[in-house]
Amino acid sequence: MNTYEKPSGVKISTDLKPTPVKEWLAEGRELFGRDIMKWKFRCPMCGHVASVQDFKDAGAEDPNDSFQECIGRYLGAGAPGAPDGNPNGCNWAAYGLFGIPNDKGRIVMAEDGKVLEVFDFAREEVPM
Repeated sequence: MNTYEKPSGVKISTDLKPTPVKEWLAEGRELFGRDIMKWKFRCPMCGHVASVQDFKDAGAEDPNDSFQECIGRYLGAGAPGAPDGNPNGCNWAAYGLFGIPNDKGRIVMAEDGKVLEVFDFAREEVPM
């Protein structure tokens, strides 16, 4: 298990190997093209897939929200694991109290060596 520091100074321990930010950006371009608004991310808690454009349409001011928050935060969804599920996602955030548990997300390392926990790219659509 390795320990890394987030920009906030909080340390996290994980078995995940960080992806350098340049490689992560190149992977996004390979999967979705150069238009970042078309990039899609999967919430590691509820599985909801949303694009950066979906976040903008839902009222998010920062496109970075799309890889660290479930769109349900903007669509009035509750906690993950609601008994009836929620087509709008959930309210999970990678930067929250629990981060991304069970290594369900990714770790991206900035050029300064600090890391961010991020939602993984949505490689394929799956029914909710």
